[in-house]
Amino acid sequence: MNNLLGAYAEAGEAAKAVRLFSEARKRWPQNSPQLAGELARFGLSLLQADAFAEAEPLLRDCLAIREKTQPGVWTTFNTRSLFGGALVGQKKYAEAGPLLVTGYEGMKQREKSIPPAGSTRIPEALDRLVELSAATNQPAEAARWRAERAKYRFVAPPPRPKK
Repeated sequence: MNNLLGAYAEAGEAAKAVRLFSEARKRWPQNSPQLAGELARFGLSLLQADAFAEAEPLLRDCLAIREKTQPGVWTTFNTRSLFGGALVGQKKYAEAGPLLVTGYEGMKQREKSIPPAGSTRIPEALDRLVELSAATNQPAEAARWRAERAKYRFVAPPPRPKK
């Protein structure tokens, strides 16, 4: 299912993918960590396809579930960053800023609990902070976040899909 949803998103068929996911999400118990995990995976696929408006409500739902069921877990803070990324992509900078900062800070505090499969999440969060700072014409902040990002050189920024 995730592969099909990702393929739709990458092909520019985000609306079709969201409709399919809406049906599929009925399989998981409402407000469950399992549903939150699926929302996060699909939300990330949409972000990677620059389908920011489509990702926003899914990541908003994911964050609500995780803040209620897993408030101190690194994945909750990752979701804050992902949600902030969806907002940055829509130029909703004022709303995105606090989510991006608290998302990064929360993951950084819990860095030792992030499994190897999640090793890209902190650098990705920093990439979003750099993007926000550049978009809001804050060169000092952008430089600060770039310097922090440089500590994670082994992790390449995700490639942006070609339009």
